[in-house]
Amino acid sequence: MTHVIEVKSHVARDLMQSAQVFNTPARVAWEYVSNSLDNPEPGQASVVCRVEVSPAKKRLRVIDNARGMTRADLQNFFTMHAENVRRKAGLAARGRFGTGKSAAFGIARRLHIRTVRDGRANEVELRRDQIEAAREGEPFPVQELAKDVAVNEPNGTVVTIDEIQLPIGKIEPGAIKVYIERHFGRHQQSHIVYVNNEPCRYQEPDYADERFFDVPDELAPVLGDGIRARICFSPTPLEDSAGVDVLSKGIYHATTLAGSAGREFSSHIFGDVDVARLEDVQDTEVPPPFDNTRRNELNPLNRTVGILFGWLQACIETVRTDWVRKDQERRRTEEAKRLRREAEEIAKILNDDFREYQEELARAKRSAGGDLGPLKALKGDPGPGEVLPDEGTEPSAYEAAHGPREGDGPDSDGEKLGDIPGGGPGLAPGASTGSEQRTTSGPQPRPRGGFSLDFRNEGERVYRSRYESEQRLIVVNLDHPQVASAVTNKGSVTSPEFRKLAYEIAFTEYAVAVAREQATRQGEAYDAIDALTDVRSVIDRVTRRAAAIFGSSATA
Repeated sequence: MTHVIEVKSHVARDLMQSAQVFNTPARVAWEYVSNSLDNPEPGQASVVCRVEVSPAKKRLRVIDNARGMTRADLQNFFTMHAENVRRKAGLAARGRFGTGKSAAFGIARRLHIRTVRDGRANEVELRRDQIEAAREGEPFPVQELAKDVAVNEPNGTVVTIDEIQLPIGKIEPGAIKVYIERHFGRHQQSHIVYVNNEPCRYQEPDYADERFFDVPDELAPVLGDGIRARICFSPTPLEDSAGVDVLSKGIYHATTLAGSAGREFSSHIFGDVDVARLEDVQDTEVPPPFDNTRRNELNPLNRTVGILFGWLQACIETVRTDWVRKDQERRRTEEAKRLRREAEEIAKILNDDFREYQEELARAKRSAGGDLGPLKALKGDPGPGEVLPDEGTEPSAYEAAHGPREGDGPDSDGEKLGDIPGGGPGLAPGASTGSEQRTTSGPQPRPRGGFSLDFRNEGERVYRSRYESEQRLIVVNLDHPQVASAVTNKGSVTSPEFRKLAYEIAFTEYAVAVAREQATRQGEAYDAIDALTDVRSVIDRVTRRAAAIFGSSATA
């Protein structure tokens, strides 16, 4: 008899593979929170969901007052790729073929669920070792701890993820809250979510420009009629949150800059667009627009997605290039030129101070016989005040040299200038401007060059200044009420009031930046008292340097 060839699936392996997507506590927490928000009681306007994070106990718990589950619902929950109950009923829902039962096992060894529906409580537990012990790909049982027990309790579910296999430091309530807020902002705003009793609130970034783009007629047959993209420009960079949120029937799928990432001012762009067709063609187009995981990505090879991205890029570029042009025009004005000159004067004071500060640290370290990093043994000790390759960013008259390395043979030239007997790092005449900086987390590139300063219009709700560490750039916000008042009261950026305030802001930001650099350099050895002492000392030094300028401003 001929055997029929069948398509089979290894249930345990399938479940564990799905779990790999949920590789952080934040992703796991959001998966169960979103399940709660997706399943309210009929007519329930607001679901309350509480996330309890216990790093010391290696435990995460999600508690809701949603519809709860019957025993039959639990069976559907634990069926791999079972159709979403709300979708089956014709309602919009985030999940399609649920992978929620696998999420816990991306980080933990135990999943426990207690749920109440219509006065009946059910309690189940599944452990990772049960999954790993499953053989031949056959279904395996979930341990049932309580079956349809009569209770006098409201509907709701408690999901407990236990025995988390991560260091305590990786189970961060703050990071979980930020992640939930980021995604909760795209969800139904009527619901309430807490993380360790702290409410999650989505706050849209401030924007200086908001524009709406209707889908062109020629693209409407593909993307759908009535599609409108909202593109905003933020006065400040948005870092990892920049991009346009793409939704479909209210369900979030991705954030994209549609090919504009890395361009000038692209990190200031955000917005949203809802394209219902993405959900409609998921099961008919090949390749589909998205997969069934929670990767929050769209497939650009999908026809609908490709056309959507092309249109979004045109919208984004319209806004972005307008602001690039505005910035270029601003920089050409007389006021901008005055601000640049003022910024250069302030930067000179900061860099003179920073150079002397670095040299003083180097002298103190050498006189105390302290650790010179990799250059512990030197031939011809540099004189007082000379900068070594791993000290500061100023030019050094030396460069790192190395002794014989593995593979040097007897015919080599022998010891060279800068070599340390027996091999290893040394010092030789040369030129260098800095070196790799080591921290407790490994080597990190040290910013090269001195501090710079820029004046920008970043909106009245934004901080009056900020620091971009990679460029050692201090930005003063001209729109901050205090700064704007100093300009408008006297009508000019050359007024003594404005100049004094600009110097004070820059000095304060610089002092904090110096403390931050020391914290990066020294790690845990640098505590809060050290930081406060450094901030106070730096502000005192630079204000003394600027005393003459302040005096001349007062008489200007």
